[in-house]
Amino acid sequence: MSAAQIDITNTAAASDWDWFVNAHPEATGYHLSAWRDVFQTAFGHQTEYLSASRSGRITGVLPLVELLGAFYPVFAENMRDLGTPVYGRRFFEQILAHVGTDARVFVVTLERKPVAASITIGYRGKLEVPWSSSLKQYRMLNANTLLYWEMLKWAIEHRFHTFDFGRSTPNDGPYQFKAQWKAQPHPLSWEYALVNGSTMPDQSPKNPKFSLAIRLWQRLPVSVATTLGPSIVRSIP
Repeated sequence: MSAAQIDITNTAAASDWDWFVNAHPEATGYHLSAWRDVFQTAFGHQTEYLSASRSGRITGVLPLVELLGAFYPVFAENMRDLGTPVYGRRFFEQILAHVGTDARVFVVTLERKPVAASITIGYRGKLEVPWSSSLKQYRMLNANTLLYWEMLKWAIEHRFHTFDFGRSTPNDGPYQFKAQWKAQPHPLSWEYALVNGSTMPDQSPKNPKFSLAIRLWQRLPVSVATTLGPSIVRSIP
């Protein structure tokens, strides 16, 4: 059996795409090609409608909506507000490209403006939330709560047995937020090789030696912090 060739469809191939959708017993109306224009026009999202074909006939379809463009500005601004250098957008592009369908982007919008967003990773029945952010000026609207509600709902619908909220410092703000969802804490351990009797390093952002750098970073324009951040964060343990 030969491997299927993967092509990106265009407008001219919409009829072939819809032929496959209409003939597939598990397809829904939301798989039709018309939704590509809906997402692009209404939300400004870039879409990639991938099709697998063999001998010129479509044998599988995968509609993709580009949500990274909605996630990254929210994430970058939140990281600036925390005083932490941000990962580059290319890092997340590579995650979505190589992890594939096990990675998913969630976005909460207010009048088309992204105000909270996250990326989840699913593996062996566990859904993890390594990256989640919301814009502080909209937090009184509980956008972050809606974001987690949708992630939990999706995890249940797709039969994940565990939802991992990610790590937090005990009793800080994020820890309390996660506790209200009845999350059960599990301690994490780090090991250090101490050379010549050196003391355990304190990498906590509450360490006084980091406080000035954090305050200065928080005062940077988001565009500057986003430009400088990726070259710095790659050297932070």
